[in-house]
Amino acid sequence: MPILYKYCDQIGALKILGSLELKLPYISDVNDPVECSPVFYCGENKTMIHDALSLCLEKGMTPRINLEEKSHVDNIQRMLEDRHRTRQEAWNSKNCLLSLSGTARNVVMWAHYAEKHRGIVIGIDFDNVFGVGQGISMDNVTYSKKRVGIDLLLKEELRRPEEFYKVLITKSDSWNYEDEYRTIILAEDLEQLRQKSKADCRDFNGKQAWFLRLTPESIQQVVFGLYTDHCLQTTVGHLVGKFPNVKLFQTMTSKDEFDFELKSMEGVS
Repeated sequence: MPILYKYCDQIGALKILGSLELKLPYISDVNDPVECSPVFYCGENKTMIHDALSLCLEKGMTPRINLEEKSHVDNIQRMLEDRHRTRQEAWNSKNCLLSLSGTARNVVMWAHYAEKHRGIVIGIDFDNVFGVGQGISMDNVTYSKKRVGIDLLLKEELRRPEEFYKVLITKSDSWNYEDEYRTIILAEDLEQLRQKSKADCRDFNGKQAWFLRLTPESIQQVVFGLYTDHCLQTTVGHLVGKFPNVKLFQTMTSKDEFDFELKSMEGVS
């Protein structure tokens, strides 16, 4: 697995490196309000609409539905949409995602997520967290102008798992500068990780939150921003001084491009 990068403000960087823990947001906590939420729709197959009526009846809808009446079909669709959207929101609120960037050199990311270049970027090797071949993979996010659609009339057993997963790793193309990688960690997997002492769940600002436990070996790089304070650099250097694989870098402006170069700080600890 390649090294992936976590952009942090100053306090966040010290918490991660000091505790060797990474807070995992719930899927419902993502920045974009329509992210990880599919476009639910009903196809035109009236037989399949008829099969879906049992779901409507559970909600108290009359069985006298004329499928030739567009208003009746629209009512069925709205009911199915509401039912599935409620289920989706509940699912998103109990499962977590792990997301990082594939680059430590993005100027916009430094401005937005690393305290306007005063923060730090941490490069992490997750093979040293989960173990090689443990079934955890970080996938490239797909950036698109359109959200992923889910046909509500298909029975759940007929929906392909990869289509649902596509919902979770597709974002608006407005975010494509992030070069994001992510994986979804289900609630049951989080419990298994806790049993292996690789995760913990505890109160965070009045809400239960999950934390992934990192290892000293997993911290591969620490990259300082253009304006990272020297005292913070010294503190971080002491925190990671005994990590066996870590390398320190300083961002430098390119001579002729809107980009960063990374200068090795070998010998700083």
